[in-house]
Amino acid sequence: MQKTLTSNYRTQAPRKDWFYVKGKHDSLNANDLRNLDLDLPDSCPMCRKAINPEFLGGYEFKLYASTYYKLICACPNAECLEVFIAAYEEDHSFREIRLQGCAPFRHNQEVFNDAVQSVSPDFVKIYNQAKHAEERKLDTISVV
Repeated sequence: MQKTLTSNYRTQAPRKDWFYVKGKHDSLNANDLRNLDLDLPDSCPMCRKAINPEFLGGYEFKLYASTYYKLICACPNAECLEVFIAAYEEDHSFREIRLQGCAPFRHNQEVFNDAVQSVSPDFVKIYNQAKHAEERKLDTISVV
């Protein structure tokens, strides 16, 4: 594993509510990925197709008592080929690495027939907003 060490401190960022965290960042390669007990995403966040993503690289960093992993992946679907980042967090108490999400993320709108759209255009709008919230795991506002 290639190591890159920097000092561990916060610096002021352009906005008052932002800060940069400098700490220990370790790059990851395919061999390191095999040693980690984590699953790559099984669908592309852009095209929504079931995939076995191509691992391009990544890094891990430790912040306080947590370890985070950012993996750069590519969609192998010939119609997509988008690159995305899969973010993981290691739960040290359970010895488990969980997928937190992927970015970027493209929301696909549900298309309704003309009859539904003409009867209730608000339903179509509310449905698609709730679907988007559910896809983003915003479970408090997606209960429609």
